[in-house]
Amino acid sequence: IDIDYFKMVNDEYGHIQGDLTLKEFASILKKDARESDHVGRWGGEEFLIICPETAIEGAATLAEKLRKTIDEYPFTHVGHKTASFGITTCSDDCTFESMINRADKALYSAKEAGRNKVAQLV
Repeated sequence: IDIDYFKMVNDEYGHIQGDLTLKEFASILKKDARESDHVGRWGGEEFLIICPETAIEGAATLAEKLRKTIDEYPFTHVGHKTASFGITTCSDDCTFESMINRADKALYSAKEAGRNKVAQLV
């Protein structure tokens, strides 16, 4: 998950407000993720949610729910923000690295499609 145009938050409002926005964003993810999901910050303004034993359809449903919640959320001081999502699945023979690479490709596909989208790569 990547917060769209996040650099503008730091540039316009400063890094302290940027950090507060990241915390608000993380709170949304944690609140709306299921108890079995693992939510974490991947770096910068990117986040990762690992959904064990979840089919791609379930991950897509969760991602779309989160995308919509973020799109409608009034972030403190910065207002409207959106996020792009890349989702994939992991079979028994995949590695963490290959799963991350596929999710990253899907994320870039969502960004290329106009941002504030969910894209998947199986």
